[in-house]
Amino acid sequence: MGRFIVCCLLSLLLPLFFFAQDSQPASPPSYRETMQGLSQQIHGQLEDLRRQSETLTTQLAIAENDLRLSQGQVSELKTELTDLNTCLENTNRKLADYSTKLTEYEQKLKARARLIRAGVMLIILFVLVRVALALLKLKFGIKIPYWINLIL
Repeated sequence: MGRFIVCCLLSLLLPLFFFAQDSQPASPPSYRETMQGLSQQIHGQLEDLRRQSETLTTQLAIAENDLRLSQGQVSELKTELTDLNTCLENTNRKLADYSTKLTEYEQKLKARARLIRAGVMLIILFVLVRVALALLKLKFGIKIPYWINLIL
């Protein structure tokens, strides 16, 4: 049984030795090759950074232009809002004046309507008195003196 365990351990550890030797490079790269590789990586990264910087600069210029346009639109909208507020105030003032005049005209019309009603009532009364006098004269033969007839 002890032999079996030893055999199992050796069978597990033996492939590790082979793989450990394969994973090591055959020869270390030279100093010059390493420096050239690093130099190329640095140049590549610097080129990427330069492109990103140009892109960001372009985006910043576009954003600044948009900001200027927005500020111009804001000032135009403020001017328009001020004009609209002034126009609204003038319209409200005119409406208040018209409302006052309309109230005055309504009061005058009511006064005139009372006068017209009173005049119509007087005319109706006058006609009724004339009809009554005519009936008295025709039916009963009562003569009305001329001066009373003129008054009525």
